[in-house]
Amino acid sequence: MELDQDPQLLRRTSKDISKRSIAGIFIYPIFWPLLAYGSHFEQSYPITVMTVMFLHIIISTARLIHVYAHDRIPDKSLSIWMRVSSLLVVSQGAIWGGMFALSILADNEQFQFFMTLTAAGVAAGGTNTYAPNKLLSGTFAVIMMLPATLASLYLEKYVVAAVLTAYLIYIFGLARNQFAEYWRSIKNEQLLEKQSRTDALTQLDNRRFFDEKLNELCHLSSRNHEILAVVVIDCDHFKNINDNYGHDVGDICLQHVAETLRLALPRTTDVCARYGGEEFSVLLPGTDSKGAMLVAERIRESVEQKPLHYKNITIEMTVSVGVTAHHIDNFKPELPKALFKEADQALFQAKESGRNCCKLHHKN
Repeated sequence: MELDQDPQLLRRTSKDISKRSIAGIFIYPIFWPLLAYGSHFEQSYPITVMTVMFLHIIISTARLIHVYAHDRIPDKSLSIWMRVSSLLVVSQGAIWGGMFALSILADNEQFQFFMTLTAAGVAAGGTNTYAPNKLLSGTFAVIMMLPATLASLYLEKYVVAAVLTAYLIYIFGLARNQFAEYWRSIKNEQLLEKQSRTDALTQLDNRRFFDEKLNELCHLSSRNHEILAVVVIDCDHFKNINDNYGHDVGDICLQHVAETLRLALPRTTDVCARYGGEEFSVLLPGTDSKGAMLVAERIRESVEQKPLHYKNITIEMTVSVGVTAHHIDNFKPELPKALFKEADQALFQAKESGRNCCKLHHKN
């Protein structure tokens, strides 16, 4: 998954990691003094215990602030946010992993027992917390378990080293499964979302999605004081096509028009939907009336100049187009419906004018 190339996906995954991390952030500064003082480890290493406690408090505080800053981070800075988040996580994990290694080297069986339990639990929990990011999940497991494994080898405790190595392999497998499961659920969610917003026949957006997007763009345009254009397109004399050639050919004609619309609207910010029957609708953010009329005329000409060749028949088609465009300064609940109604009224004028033409709505 190329997260850096998909801001929406990066925001989703970084948000998931943030939410999953909150509980774990408090583990380190709370558990460390309990383990260190509960096992009397501080009597042998007082400076180390206080230093580690200070570091955990500082890093946990930084992580908490970082998590709650997530929603205020712009899309272009999310990659940096994620790198900083990973750095904080790895730093805190490395400290805990280092103390786990020290527990193997130190002559304190109770502290070693406590650290073994917590390190194993935290490493396993990390596979779920950081599941969206395979690299972070794997790195966290390594820094948590590998130092203690190396310390066991140094002391020639080969059985302990073997157990820790086996557990690390298990954690890697768990991390891989969690990663695969997470992205499988994301893909399924995206597929269901696409199906819910897509017209099955033409593969354009459907009416529900168009209405939601119109409302969203009205809000956005009012906030930024921008222009928004709405275009409504209707296939001329479409009933004749269904009557003369059958509804199956009529469906092919609609698919042909849909493809023509896609080619005529190259901007990724434009929204194109099948609104119902033989009617299509388009949203052109940041486009004034002159620009919207140029787009409308391009659509009209494209449909007229590209007849459908199907089997041994040629079907020539035309469309009528209605256009409206407004500079939006203030959002009102009735604004989306009002804009669409204006474009629909302009479409009616186009049909009254003989069809196969574009009309711009004018205020009376």
